[in-house]
Amino acid sequence: MIRRIECLKCFKVPRFTEPDVSAGWTYRTTTARVKKPEKHETKITTTKGDGKTSTETIVHATILCDQCGEPIKDGSQAKLVTMWNRNREGEPKRWEEEFTL
Repeated sequence: MIRRIECLKCFKVPRFTEPDVSAGWTYRTTTARVKKPEKHETKITTTKGDGKTSTETIVHATILCDQCGEPIKDGSQAKLVTMWNRNREGEPKRWEEEFTL
């Protein structure tokens, strides 16, 4: 599953090739006024050549557009996009509400 939040300036309807569609890829989009959730962070885990891992946590001050990287202010409209392969998984649960007013 792929989740994206995009500003209205960047959003384009996902376009799948015929082989993608035949393979089961589909999507849903939601337009909503967005808000940063209370806990909004990204964890990056890196594994080195010796097998040791380290995790870095980045706490985000705002939602960032997954296309251009610009901040999306709370209360602004944005597109929430979910893409998945229906041949491998069912339709994903709704995650969008966590990011909407």
